[in-house]
Amino acid sequence: MFGEIVPLFAILGVFFAPVLVVWIILEFRKSKLRNNEKMALIAQGIIPPEESRTKLKTNPNRFVSLRNGIVLIGIAIGILTGFSISEGMALEEEKAFWIYSSSILLFLGIGYLIYFFVTRNMTISNDNELPQE
Repeated sequence: MFGEIVPLFAILGVFFAPVLVVWIILEFRKSKLRNNEKMALIAQGIIPPEESRTKLKTNPNRFVSLRNGIVLIGIAIGILTGFSISEGMALEEEKAFWIYSSSILLFLGIGYLIYFFVTRNMTISNDNELPQE
């Protein structure tokens, strides 16, 4: 079983490792450039603007949480259904794979449909606006 997975990890490692190294180098350069810019502003007597971390925190979009919850429930129901069918029918491994896959996809699709019908008439309220003074 693990003999089939090892080459997959090797191939992913060969392609993913250089991307990770380049990303780390670019992030380091970006941080260094940002620091140099702030130091140049301070040297000229200008106070640099605050970081974006100090801005008002926004409320998370509840639609995304609702969608993710419904989809994960659909996947779990699909796995349980696939397991029940494959164990109840005592299927061989290849047929059980297709039962698992199709039941997961079926309930995933049903989860997305439920999400669509639940959110069809909902509107996003913007509670993040600053009060007018």
